Amino acid sequence: LHKGYAKQYLTHKNPYTGLRYVDDPAIAIVQLLNENGIFWENGDVPVPSYKRELDARWNAWLLQEYGSREALSDAWTKDDGTKALAEDEDPRVGTVKRPAIGIWGERKIDHRADYASKDDGPARFADHVRFLSGIEIEYIHEMMSYLRELGVKCPINASNLPSGAAELRCVATADVVENNAYWNHPTGGFMVPVDFHDKEMYSTDPRNVDAGAFALNLVTKLAFAKVAGKPFVVTEWNVCYPTRFRADIMLMLSSYAALQDWDGLILFSYSHFASDEMITSQKMSGFFNSYNDPAVWGLAGLASAIFQEGLVKSANRTVEIGYTLQDTQNTPPQALLPFGILPFVSQVAARFLDDGIYQGKADVAITSGFTSAGDYRAANHTLVYARSPYVDVHQKVQDKKAFLDRHLDAGSENLTIGQNRDDRHIDSHVDGHLGGRTVGEIGKRRAVIRNEQVFDEDLGAFGSVWDACMKTWRLIDEHYGYDEGRSLLISDTGELSFHYGDGQFIVDAKRVASFSGNVSGPVSLGDFTLDLENKKASLSILSRDGRSLAKSKHLLVIAIGECDNAGMVWNGSTLVDGGSGPTRVDPTVGRISFMSDCAACDAYALSVTGERTRKLEVGRDALGFHVQIGGPTSAQGLDNMGEASAVIYYEVLFS
Repeated sequence: LHKGYAKQYLTHKNPYTGLRYVDDPAIAIVQLLNENGIFWENGDVPVPSYKRELDARWNAWLLQEYGSREALSDAWTKDDGTKALAEDEDPRVGTVKRPAIGIWGERKIDHRADYASKDDGPARFADHVRFLSGIEIEYIHEMMSYLRELGVKCPINASNLPSGAAELRCVATADVVENNAYWNHPTGGFMVPVDFHDKEMYSTDPRNVDAGAFALNLVTKLAFAKVAGKPFVVTEWNVCYPTRFRADIMLMLSSYAALQDWDGLILFSYSHFASDEMITSQKMSGFFNSYNDPAVWGLAGLASAIFQEGLVKSANRTVEIGYTLQDTQNTPPQALLPFGILPFVSQVAARFLDDGIYQGKADVAITSGFTSAGDYRAANHTLVYARSPYVDVHQKVQDKKAFLDRHLDAGSENLTIGQNRDDRHIDSHVDGHLGGRTVGEIGKRRAVIRNEQVFDEDLGAFGSVWDACMKTWRLIDEHYGYDEGRSLLISDTGELSFHYGDGQFIVDAKRVASFSGNVSGPVSLGDFTLDLENKKASLSILSRDGRSLAKSKHLLVIAIGECDNAGMVWNGSTLVDGGSGPTRVDPTVGRISFMSDCAACDAYALSVTGERTRKLEVGRDALGFHVQIGGPTSAQGLDNMGEASAVIYYEVLFS
């Protein structure tokens, strides 16, 4: 059926162009499935016949793999003698229970789970993952081969929502890897009444990788699916308008996507309908429509420039997370741990080690930590740790000490994390650090963590360890990276700063400067100083003449605060009424100071289509010029403002 559909669709000839879709160069990617895979289901429509078929195939697969019940029982016996195969189970008669698959995501288990459990037992679970992986990879290869026979020339994607190492390995066998993520996706449906959280991404700790799918930093969520050597496209992302301050999302995602050198960002969506309402409506409608959302579509041009024009540089350093076959069959709940830190500083990607040996060229390779398997000694630098003492998925061989020891550099020193002398700033160093605790050893190329439990006990421990390694190996400037004491992540280029503790995101690049988040005083952005009256604001300055900001004669300023619909009604976290409109924007009020030795400066407020609406008063001072933006409206947030639109675009010219 799938092949029949693909043939009818892809070989259809467009009567206007005369091209079949398989021949049309406008088709960038063909995707086999949207948000689907064998490792999980959406939970809404149980299909008993499919489950019975899968149960039968599972038992047949076990019999083919092991040959007999006795051999299966032996394979599923732990090193201490614990058996996973129950007395009432026999693959010859189809009675071996198949573990459940996940709901909206690949299931994950702890290696310490009850070995004898028929749902979470590590040996049974690992073989089930191997069984499902075989089916999914076979499907992907068969469908890709068929599409090529039909004449498909463009890259092919398997599916676009991998949530675990096993599924990521499967979808990475296609040409392109894709992922989706939303900040504050509605929970419980798509029509009011529906629930939303009240968190803002700029002030949410990205290290908390257990925050939940719709409150997880989009950079963390998306970065997990980047695979070394494969193009990576974000096929869906957005923030829903019930989030009152959301301008940070556009800026953060476009900036970090540029830092990561991702290949595509597809905003979902412009609109779900095409009608007169798009022209006449004075309110935002549809949680995923962006066309009339000032905080999303109003920043789309700026975000596009940041991403497509390379205004934010790609990272200086590359980091790869290694996954052996054993790792992909033992994905633990803490699988996203490194992604709460790494993608905010350096480029990160997954690399699958099906032969068990790391052969990549990244600056740093990091073990996934899922098992004590893999050989990373050929890496340029490597950070090695293991949560499970077992090498094998059936837990017969414990070899953690040997695994760590063979990665140890000769002449290694203790690696310690903890408090430094001033008792305020948390940092990481090698031997001699005062008041800290030793977690492992570090040498010229390799670091070995022996106390991996610290990662569970201390939310910032992984970042402290990684930061210490990068700086010991001189791979990153001392002023950049992870600073736990200040709740700060600075990209290895120095252009991006994420102060998740203070709730601020800052871009300070050659041709663009931006601030988003809580206003707590003057903000310095290179040659500019922002003195804003708002509690929360986003303000960006973009060079429009191709010169650096310091030398540009033509600047575009984009400023916006909170934004919502008038008349929205909430009952706790439940949105009861999406609002009658009009859309309200908290005007950004304050002064922008420009360092400049030019003779004159002119500034204008702009309409949403770019026409000058009024000239602004420009002041002269010792260092250059200053411009006052915003109207007379008190900048106290939406609750104290009238239902009036606010200017968000300004033009500044120097001569």
